[in-house]
Amino acid sequence: MRGCKRVIGLDGCFLKGQCKGELLTAIGRDGNNQVYPIAWVVVDVENKDNWEWFINLLMKDLGLELGEGLTVISDQHKGLVEVVKENLPLVEHRQCAIHVYEVVECCS
Repeated sequence: MRGCKRVIGLDGCFLKGQCKGELLTAIGRDGNNQVYPIAWVVVDVENKDNWEWFINLLMKDLGLELGEGLTVISDQHKGLVEVVKENLPLVEHRQCAIHVYEVVECCS
């Protein structure tokens, strides 16, 4: 992550085309504030086990250790929140503003 800001966005989305499943992604921002794709994987379902596997690979590949000095932004998927808390206890975990807005709009 040299040259990138210490912020990682984590999210999952459904694949509806020829390839079925869910896409888990980790993205960052480079020094020019451009989107930097860090990693992605296609899984059968977005769940705690798949997030744990993905996060552990990120931790190993990026040398994240306990997450000190790192901010993670996500939609707060239950499994993802648990995995981040267990594996990156020093990370600052924040909810994506777009997801907060969608919840407020839905319930208004």
